[in-house]
Amino acid sequence: MLDRSLIRQDMRRQRSNLSQQQQKVAAQAASTRLFQLPWFRQCLRLGIYHPCRGELPTDAIAAKARHRGKEIYYPVLKAGGQVGLRFANADQARWRNNRYGIPEPCGRLAASPRFLDLVIVPLVAFDRRGNRLGMGGGYYDRCFAYLNQRKVWRKPRLVGWAYAFQQVEEIEAFPWDVRLDAIVTEKAVFMCCL
Repeated sequence: MLDRSLIRQDMRRQRSNLSQQQQKVAAQAASTRLFQLPWFRQCLRLGIYHPCRGELPTDAIAAKARHRGKEIYYPVLKAGGQVGLRFANADQARWRNNRYGIPEPCGRLAASPRFLDLVIVPLVAFDRRGNRLGMGGGYYDRCFAYLNQRKVWRKPRLVGWAYAFQQVEEIEAFPWDVRLDAIVTEKAVFMCCL
């Protein structure tokens, strides 16, 4: 198994080397793939993140979702330094930077993740089985831990959003890790829940 810290370091370096044009082209190609998924077409409430540090842009997803009348929710960190996420509706919300400098909506009641139909999940690396390596804070794993107890009905569906180069052979999964249902890149869609 590869060392998680080395994977994170390598992937962040590769992301930071991409030009804005390369990011935009990759995001357009990945978006085309995402828009073909039934989960995207059928969802009413979409969770999405604000990209930072070279993450694959999500602007096209948000624009298409708004055009189709979907409600869009962004993650909001729990107050007081607690590790946890809620999701707030982005429509007409004010924005502020959270403690990591990532924009998040404020002034709105945050919704439970169970309320969402589909969540686009950021990641640093992934494998074909749906294992995800995040930034290391455990926010998404804690937020969606209840999905590990479910075998049949899963809501929301979790779709990783990444560049193709972020795929690695294998990520060691810990019991608390929440697997993705699918991963979308500019080159492929990996269905992991079937």
